[in-house]
Order: sequence, then structure tokens, then C-alpha cells
Amino acid sequence: MTRLTAELETIQEQSGRVDKFMALVDRYTSFDELTTPILNEFVEKVVVHEREKLGRYKRKQRVDVYFNFIGLIELPAGPDAERLTVELSQEKYVAANTSFAPLGEYLSQQTEDRLSITFAEVENVIGKPLCKSAFRFTSYWYPGYNRPISNVIYNAGFDVAKVDLKNQLLHLTRAV
Repeated sequence: MTRLTAELETIQEQSGRVDKFMALVDRYTSFDELTTPILNEFVEKVVVHEREKLGRYKRKQRVDVYFNFIGLIELPAGPDAERLTVELSQEKYVAANTSFAPLGEYLSQQTEDRLSITFAEVENVIGKPLCKSAFRFTSYWYPGYNRPISNVIYNAGFDVAKVDLKNQLLHLTRAV
């Protein structure tokens, strides 16, 4: 009897909290702007967890949002989590006939864990001048969808640690 009474009180308490939350939701069913007072009424606390390293250029960070009256709501894991894991294990795309292939071969032969190479040396290895973007934008040197030279560096097992545009110097570290 005592156990059933305690369970009944718990259910009534939870029901009361849900009713309060639903009243809050009803009050804000349509609003044009998300304001600080609205957030304060809905959110009890936000817990930000430590970032996790998933791969060479990927990080994941969990953020828990606790709502007033109902607490933490955990959303089911979506298909993106599995897709990201598969993506990390693959090499970055580089066309088979890329003119940057000699750079990948050169880097694969290096034994050092840290390597600094000038833009002129890169041009010498690939046998052609770099485009103007290589000298103007650091993003040119970081892996991405349509960046063949940086994807060649990535696939050769190196990460870009730093790009010094002023001195035209590329600092690489071997990926772990």
C-alpha cells in the first residue's frame, strides 16, 4: 500500500509538471522573435560537455538542455551519427589525373612527424606554379570538398598545422 501510494504521488507530481509546461507552451504558440525572457521561461539550465575528437578535422560536443518542469529531453540518434563515422574512415576525394599527385608521393616518403615546406618547394614538387588563392587564403590549404592539393596532403597522412602566408610557408604534422 505504501509503495502504491508513493508511485501515485510521483505520477501526480509528474502530471502537474507536464500541465505547467503545456500551459507555458500554449502561452507562446506563436511568436515572431525568440527573446531572452521566453528562453528563460522555457529553459532551466544548459550543460555543455567536453568536446570529443572524432577524427583529424572533426569534433563532437554534447549539449544538454534541461527544460523547466520536464527536465532533459533526449532526442533519438539520427542517421547522421553513422554517416559521420563512415565519412571519417574514408580518404578525401582527389581526381585520378590530378597534377598534385607528386606532392602526395613526396609527403608519403617523408619520415619526420613535423615538416615545414615553402610554397616554392611545393611548386617545384608539383612542377607548376600555384594559383593566386594559395598565396591569399589560408583556407586553400585545408581539406575540403573541392580542394585537391589540400586533399592530397590529407591523404598522404599529414595535417596542416599552420599556414604562414606572409613567409609563404606551410607547417605540416603527421596525423595520428
